[in-house]
Amino acid sequence: MSESPSRSRAAIAGWAAAGVFLVAGAVAAIYASNLRIQLNDVELRLVDAVTKMQTLQEQVIAAAGQSDGMRASLSLLSAPDVRDVRLVGQALAPEGTARLFVSPGKGLLIAAQKLPPTLPGRTYQLWWQNGKTTTSVGIFGAGADGAATAAFDLPPDAGAFTGFVVTDEAEDGAEFPSSAMVLASR
Repeated sequence: MSESPSRSRAAIAGWAAAGVFLVAGAVAAIYASNLRIQLNDVELRLVDAVTKMQTLQEQVIAAAGQSDGMRASLSLLSAPDVRDVRLVGQALAPEGTARLFVSPGKGLLIAAQKLPPTLPGRTYQLWWQNGKTTTSVGIFGAGADGAATAAFDLPPDAGAFTGFVVTDEAEDGAEFPSSAMVLASR
């Protein structure tokens, strides 16, 4: 028995439809795979963009902080009551020098040059002298080039100053100055 022509046409049409569905399925799978690859690429680019944005935000915040510090320093330097004190190198830093700008209303700024590098776990500490009383102003570090700039509030109840000293102290600072004097006012 042979198949009728209508039945064989139906079988061919069925196989053709199955072939079309298979081809469409394969095309859809390839398209979905390409979309997945593109989506992964977009996700990677998005992560990269977010990371760059966070870095830029951190830089903007740091720049704003530096700008605020510069404004405060300029305000101190232009204060009508500012006094300029010179510090000279001592035994630990014979070539070292510094200028200290003191304004009772604005604070204190030190700009030093030719300071030797501190050892690990050490820092510089600035001291306010008032007669026989010595009060810590704060700690600061120097760059590899020996330069240092730091701004501080005035010590509370410090009174009038008679001099300033910079010493080499432990990294958290000291309660009293050590004998490791780096700079002293004239």
